[in-house]
Amino acid sequence: MTRWRKSSHSGSYPETCVECAALPLGRDRAVRVRDSTDPDGAHLVLSHAAWDALLVQLKGGGSRRSAGRRVRPATGHPA
Repeated sequence: MTRWRKSSHSGSYPETCVECAALPLGRDRAVRVRDSTDPDGAHLVLSHAAWDALLVQLKGGGSRRSAGRRVRPATGHPA
């Protein structure tokens, strides 16, 4: 069973929240992300490196140089 987690910052805005869950893929692990208002809908699968890069950008810690960098989604095998 997948254990989904929701940010503690979503308390006031539950309709605009995403959830994440760790997903083992072979030797590597990945992170799944979904819309909390549509749990049966599509979800993204990100490698841990892509997840970390996303968190850096969301927290405002990304440099201008890295802000334009594209992160490709995992296709079953994390990057």
